[in-house]
Amino acid sequence: MKKPLFLAFLCAIVFTATAQQADSLKKVIANGHDTSKVLAYVAFSDITKNPDSSVALAETGLALARKTKFKKGEAESLKQLANAYLKTSNNARGLEYFLGALRVYEDMDDQDGIQLMLRQIGRIYTRQGDRVTALSYFKKAGEILKQINKDEQLVYFPIGSIYDNMDKNDSALFYYQRAYEYISTSGDKKGMAGVLSHLGTLHVKMNNIPLALSYGRMAVAAFDQYNKGMGGSAYNHLAEIFIKAGMKDSAIYYAEKNYAKGEILGDRDMRLESSSLLARLYDNDQAALKYYRIAAVLRDSLYNSQITTQIRNLSFNERKRQEEIALAQTTEKDERRKNIQYGAIAIGLITLVIGFLLLSHSVIVNERLIRFFGIMALLLVFEFINLVAHPYIGDLLHHEPIWMLLALAGIAALLIPLHHKLEKMVEHKLVEKNKRIRLQAAKKTIAKLEGETTVITREEKPVH
Repeated sequence: MKKPLFLAFLCAIVFTATAQQADSLKKVIANGHDTSKVLAYVAFSDITKNPDSSVALAETGLALARKTKFKKGEAESLKQLANAYLKTSNNARGLEYFLGALRVYEDMDDQDGIQLMLRQIGRIYTRQGDRVTALSYFKKAGEILKQINKDEQLVYFPIGSIYDNMDKNDSALFYYQRAYEYISTSGDKKGMAGVLSHLGTLHVKMNNIPLALSYGRMAVAAFDQYNKGMGGSAYNHLAEIFIKAGMKDSAIYYAEKNYAKGEILGDRDMRLESSSLLARLYDNDQAALKYYRIAAVLRDSLYNSQITTQIRNLSFNERKRQEEIALAQTTEKDERRKNIQYGAIAIGLITLVIGFLLLSHSVIVNERLIRFFGIMALLLVFEFINLVAHPYIGDLLHHEPIWMLLALAGIAALLIPLHHKLEKMVEHKLVEKNKRIRLQAAKKTIAKLEGETTVITREEKPVH
């Protein structure tokens, strides 16, 4: 009964998605395994333009992922839920689900997923105007990108944008140019349009108007090519450039194009940006008042006290969680450092005992005792190496259990033959030492017996 109902639901929303993709996903959802179904729900949510349908599909995928304990699917579903809410500029819900996805990626130690969520969270804080927090998230993402040998340049553009908004023009130009260099070789037309449009507005602030116009027009051309004539926020940036250049009609033209694009996409941020600009540009009081009212309504819906409070609460809880993680990591490092010290002390003591037993000139040692101490030393050395190398091996192998096990098995495979060689060498020296001690003891006994025999012989000698 459930399957026909769900197929009916899919039929009701299929007009909003690519027909071929939708048909393929329906088949997977109807007949696939649970993990495949979860990913199909996520994919269907992503291609569905209706925000409510997008949310419903992602929630269905999330429920199935949690039921089947499919962590990767849970993270992907949470990420898609955040994206679905961001389609309607619901920053608070978007932040909530991105933070949820971040926690799941952290549980899996998926560094690539973590850096992606950090960048997405940074985007939301940028939208909210919290530049300091946004900058911290982008820089954390950049550190992880560097660690996993991925393109650190992925954070250059958003960092440049933050410095741009903070009026730190030199820093903004530095990051924009580095982002431009990277994107020029990657073929990312959407990214290219974004960088060019921001370079244009930055050069407006630096009073390089001809260069700013050049960047702005290139940005619009790139957006038109990427979005098949639909344009994007580059229109708004070009409008700002035309304002500075004194070309008011051109500024109005591009601001209206940006507003229309925002209406098509349902992007309230784009509409707010454009309506605020149009309210300033129009000399006609009626048109200016119209856009002023639109901007006021949009600003209230995006940044009202309730949403601001929700984001502050989410931010507070996340900071507290990160502090707890940092404290746990510090405690773990201290414990590991102490265990390494204890291990080194134990290895040193056993080495001293074995050395004493080998070098002693009077103690005869049983070979089994040396074997016992040898095995203890082997175990301690293995544990010592594990304590020292574990963090580095874990980072290298991303804490994957099977690879970690193989790495430790490899260390053991190197230690065991070495242990056998050392054990044979020690046993040989021990045997030689025991023989030497016994020989010396025998010589002393013989000498003593010979001395006693001489004395007795003298006593028994007859007197003439």
